[in-house]
This record gives sequence, structure tokens and C-alpha cells, in this order.
Amino acid sequence: MSRSKRFFFLILLVLIAAPVSAGEDLFETGVKALKGKDYHFAVACMNEVIQKDSKNVKAYNFRALAYLGRAKWAEAIKDFSEVIRLDPKFPDVYMNRGHAYFEKKDYEKAIADLTTAIQLSFCVVDEQHTRGEQSGRSVAVRRFLTGLITGSRIANERPHVG
Repeated sequence: MSRSKRFFFLILLVLIAAPVSAGEDLFETGVKALKGKDYHFAVACMNEVIQKDSKNVKAYNFRALAYLGRAKWAEAIKDFSEVIRLDPKFPDVYMNRGHAYFEKKDYEKAIADLTTAIQLSFCVVDEQHTRGEQSGRSVAVRRFLTGLITGSRIANERPHVG
């Protein structure tokens, strides 16, 4: 039996045999797998979530992040694009898709996504500031993106996004 088939059967066995504790669903299990850098298992979990709910924006986003972790750029781009199609207002998604385009050496699309991320992040930060809710995460994303464009050292301090 090939390695990929064994892996598939192992994932299937885990999903069937391992009971999910109370309050913890398949989505949360996938998120934990992603945080633990178990990208294959995270993808498998998110596949199941998406199969049950094809409009689950968070599942597409987390699966795309798992694909980034596996250096599966085309798959990540496809999922980030689906997130954008379903809900186009989050700068993090454009930044992450721009990262995948950059890794594929599609610099024109990477720049376009990073530019959109910057524009959206300024809108989000300005909106939060107006409401008195400016979060450190929004500021960190805006600083990172601005640094990326200007070539500043801040760009090396990429915030965790996801």
C-alpha cells in the first residue's frame, strides 16, 4: 500500500475511532492540529468541515494556512481566493494569499494582494480607532505591511496571522 493511502486510512481511522471531547468539534480539532504544525491532519479536518458546510469561511482560511505550512501554494491560493469570494473584507487573507503568490514567484499578483491588504488594514484600523477599539493585532498587521512596502526592518517581524 502506498504511503499516501496509508496516511489517508490513518486519518480516517483517527476521525472515526477518536471521540471528540464535549465542546470540541472537528473544526477546533483542525485548528489545534494547525497550531501544532500537523498540517496534514489540519487539512483532513478542514476538508470534513467544508464538506459539511461549503460556505464556512474560517474552515477555508485555516485549510489555506495549513497548505501554506505544507508549501502547497496553488491549493493555498485557491482556498484564500474562496475566502475572499465569500467575505472580502479581511486584510490578513490578502496578505497570506500574497505570500503564496510570492512563493510561486508571481510577484505582480503578490504586490496586488499586499496592496489590497494595506488598504484594508488602514480601513480596519481607522474604523476601530473611531470606535475606540484599536487592537494590537491590527496595528501589527498594518506595521508589517507598511514595512514590507518601505523595506523597513519591521517587515522581518511578521505577526502571527490566522
